[in-house]
Amino acid sequence: MSYWKPLVVDGATVDLGHLEPFEFHILPKNLKTFATIRVAFNNHCFSEEFNAKRHSAPLPATHVSSHETRGFDPVRYELSKLLPAQVRDFDGKRIAQTRDGTLVRITLADGGQYGIFFTLKKIESSVCELFVMSAYRLERPKASVVATGEMKFNVAVALVLSGKKPKFPPGRF
Repeated sequence: MSYWKPLVVDGATVDLGHLEPFEFHILPKNLKTFATIRVAFNNHCFSEEFNAKRHSAPLPATHVSSHETRGFDPVRYELSKLLPAQVRDFDGKRIAQTRDGTLVRITLADGGQYGIFFTLKKIESSVCELFVMSAYRLERPKASVVATGEMKFNVAVALVLSGKKPKFPPGRF
């Protein structure tokens, strides 16, 4: 059974199969054994806040939590096709802290910035859950980030697995 059922938008079926949960392995900084990263995606990767002027209908209940009203966003959806490969490539990437989670910035082919916002938590001794809360084109790349510095993803995973909350250095923004 798939995690995301196909979505019907204006009579057309939208395949969300690329957003199925998966896992990958990395070697956290200063550890000798690989860690498993289990990845899942939120609907914010392909939707935005519902607006009757932009959306023909809200997403169905199968694709949102009970407290949300979201509309399909074709731009976020197209960019979401990049997510599985980009997340698998987090090994060694620089991450920053935001108000709502952690951010990786990706430079797109057109030079624009794509923000991938996620949470990371320990679920077993060598397993972390990475939940992609949202992903979208950043109009003002630095504006979304709280004034913190960055650290490498591998460092954050090592800290989370050791039971510590990653402490980001002071920002340079």
